[in-house]
Amino acid sequence: MGRLFSILTIFRDFLFKFSELVETNWENQSLDL
Repeated sequence: MGRLFSILTIFRDFLFKFSELVETNWENQSLDL
C-alpha cells in the first residue's frame, strides 16, 4: 500500500511540474490549439 502511495505522489509531482512547464510555454509563445 505504501509503495502505491509513493508512486501516486511522484506521479502527482510530475503532473504539477509538467503543467507548470506548459504554462510557461504558453506565456512565451501564444499557441493556437
